[in-house]
Amino acid sequence: MKQTIKKIAIYRSSALGDAILATAAISFLRQRHIEAQEITWIGSEPALSLITAAFPDVVPVNIHKYKGFLGFVRLFKQLKNLDLVVNYQKNLKSRALCWLLKVFGRVKTLTYSKRQFFRFQLLLSAQRKKRTLLGKKEGPLTWQYQHCLEVLQNYFLPLTESKDDKKFLARPDLRAIKNLKPQGLSSLLPQKRPFLVLGPGATHATKQAPEQLFLGIMQEFLGSKSDFYGNDKIPCIILGSKNEMAANATLCENLRMIYGDDLEIIDYTGRLALLESAYIVSFAAAVLSNDSALVHIAEALDTPVAALFGPTTEEFGFSPWQAFSQAFSVPLSCRPCSKHGKRPCRFGDKMCFTMISTFAVGQFLVGLFKKNLELETSP
Repeated sequence: MKQTIKKIAIYRSSALGDAILATAAISFLRQRHIEAQEITWIGSEPALSLITAAFPDVVPVNIHKYKGFLGFVRLFKQLKNLDLVVNYQKNLKSRALCWLLKVFGRVKTLTYSKRQFFRFQLLLSAQRKKRTLLGKKEGPLTWQYQHCLEVLQNYFLPLTESKDDKKFLARPDLRAIKNLKPQGLSSLLPQKRPFLVLGPGATHATKQAPEQLFLGIMQEFLGSKSDFYGNDKIPCIILGSKNEMAANATLCENLRMIYGDDLEIIDYTGRLALLESAYIVSFAAAVLSNDSALVHIAEALDTPVAALFGPTTEEFGFSPWQAFSQAFSVPLSCRPCSKHGKRPCRFGDKMCFTMISTFAVGQFLVGLFKKNLELETSP
C-alpha cells in the first residue's frame, strides 16, 4: 500500500442505480480488511438513506446541502482531512472538489473510467444501421460495478498479489436492510408467501415497457400457477414513484380485471419511502422490472430479477450480474438508441420491447417461484 489510509470518501451522488452499484467499493474495503477508521459517502437522497441503512457506520454527506460558492468552501473544509477520495461521479463539481482536495488538502484522489468512448461507439453504430435482427452476442459482459472495483484494486492490491483470483468477490450490497426491525415495516409485507414485485416504471417513459408486455408475461406466468401455487392468489406488489401513479393504476386495474382470480394486487406506487420499498423487495421471490434502479436494488438484496431491456443495452454494464437473475431483450441493430434510453423510438413502434418473448420471461418467473418454494419446504 502506498500510504496509510485512515479516512476514505466515496463520491457518487447520482443516479440511484449507479450509487447502489458503487456500494461494491464498501464491500471491497471490508473484505480486504483495509482499516479505514472512517468511510464517508458523498451523495444525495434517496440513495443515501439506503446506503446508511445497510452500512450504519458510513458517514453520509448530502452534496445538495452545500450550494453555491460558500457551500462549496464548507464542503472542502469538512473533507480536507481525508486521506483518500474515490470519485465515481466524474462531473464538473466532483472534479473541482477532488482537485481542491488534492492541491490544498494533499488528499489522494482516485477516479475510474466511465467508458464514454465505448458507449459512444455503440450508439454511433446503432444509429447508422438499418433495423435488423442480429445474432446473440457471445462472451461475458463486464458489469459497471466491476469497473468501480478496478480502481480500488489497482491502488490497494500489492503487485505481488494476483488480482484475477479474487477480482470480483466484492459486490453491490444492501443485504443488511432485510434484517432491519423498524416499527411498521413488517406490516407492509403480504401474509402469503412467496410473492412477486413488479416495477413497471423507469426514469424515462421511453425505457418503460408497454403495458401489454407486462400483461402478456403475467399470462404466461399464471398459465402453470396450479402446478406450483395451487388455488391461492399470488400476492403481486406494484412499486413506483409518485410520477408513475397514473400509469401503474391503469396496469393494476387491468391486472385485477384479467387475472383477479390468480393475483392479489397490492399497489404501493408513490406511497412508500425508498427504504420501505427495498425492505419489501428483500423478501420477494422475484422482481419483474424495466431497466431501472429497482433491478440494482433487488440484486444488492439477493432477490432474483427478470429485467426488461428495450432502448438500452446490456453492453453498457447495467444488466443483472447475479447468476439467478436474467436480462431479457431483442438483439436489434438499432439498440441502443440513446445513452440513457430517453430518446423516442425513431421507428415509433418500440419493437425492442414488443418482440421480447413473454413465454421466456413468464417461464423464468415460474422457475424462480418453484425454487423459492423448494427452499421454504426443505429441512
